Amino acid sequence: YPEIFTVVCPKLSSFSVLDCPKLELFQGARAEDEDESISTSTYRQPLIPNLDTIPMLEELYLDWKHISVLRLGQQSEDLKYLKKTLLYFNDVEENEKPPLPLEIFEKVPNLQDLQLGWINSLEIFLIKNTNTRAHKILGQLKILTLDTVSELHYINLEDSWLNTVIEKLHNLKVSNCPDLKNLIHSPCAVSFSCMKELHISGCHGLRQWEFAVTVSDSSEHMAVSQGKDFI
Repeated sequence: YPEIFTVVCPKLSSFSVLDCPKLELFQGARAEDEDESISTSTYRQPLIPNLDTIPMLEELYLDWKHISVLRLGQQSEDLKYLKKTLLYFNDVEENEKPPLPLEIFEKVPNLQDLQLGWINSLEIFLIKNTNTRAHKILGQLKILTLDTVSELHYINLEDSWLNTVIEKLHNLKVSNCPDLKNLIHSPCAVSFSCMKELHISGCHGLRQWEFAVTVSDSSEHMAVSQGKDFI
């Protein structure tokens, strides 16, 4: 389209963009010496220049190309109604180790349902310093889904934001994690006291005895399937 345009969707509640590598979806970070006319050219102009064009969004589904642009962009608005998001890392380069996109989570203060998929590096779960930024940002999560995570042997990784988040979760879903051996690595101080539902599937190395020590009496539902080596 040869002209500058603006897309405004004031009532949009669910937005999904996956496997669209050529789409310029969000406004990325602009170099200081970048010419204004170039940044708004037909090739560079994003579909969603500002988050205030989708103010009522409740669900957001993105892959890594758009995640990386959004987290490094200059967005001043919050998506205060967003409660559910899926971040899909299927298009990450083989040697790339994407970090946890805290810049995005800071824009969604009411997020309750987080889904992370196709992760080939555990770096995304780790925090390299002792600050609690990740813990504070994700402390309100109620539902966490981990789908297709490589090298994940147990949930409570050392120096991971998962340890704090898990203690407040109501629903945990883990699927297609072939390296998962135990839910937790003992000894540990992780509590599942708030857990109501636990769903595990496609984790063929999982050991049955772990459930007796990790699932609290308050759990209302537990589902385990496709455990090839489940004993």
